[in-house]
Amino acid sequence: MLIQIFLTLILMLVYFTVFYNVGIPLSKLIGRRVCVTCYSVSLTWLTLLALQYSGIFAINKYLIAVLIAQSAVGISNLSEEFIVINQVRVSQTLLKFGTILYGTFAVLTYSFVLEVAGLVLVIPLMYLGILSMVPVNETSPITTRSKELLIKLKNCCG
Repeated sequence: MLIQIFLTLILMLVYFTVFYNVGIPLSKLIGRRVCVTCYSVSLTWLTLLALQYSGIFAINKYLIAVLIAQSAVGISNLSEEFIVINQVRVSQTLLKFGTILYGTFAVLTYSFVLEVAGLVLVIPLMYLGILSMVPVNETSPITTRSKELLIKLKNCCG
């Protein structure tokens, strides 16, 4: 188990370093701001899943579940950005709490019921995260509130 933990930490460090260095060009390529922490955590658990299901390296599913839960919390923290970017009329508190509840349900399903079902439940959560990413395109209509969100994201994630 200790080797799995070190592997996880090394993967996170490598992904963090890569995204920290290529974040701006990548942002321009995909048209959305890149949150170094979000990408690092997500790619770490995706890599661990690939290692697990390919049979290359056995990974404890609870270790993966912790990382998926971190992604769920990160996505819930993007609720304000989602509301502004997508111009939806929903309470930020409701969206944030709903995201946490849904993420918890997905992680618990993955951990204790059926792994595949839990991973299928994670897909809408990741989609919400993608929809919450702040656009890079300066020609899009940017309100004062979304400018504040851009500054907040830059301060948070480099």
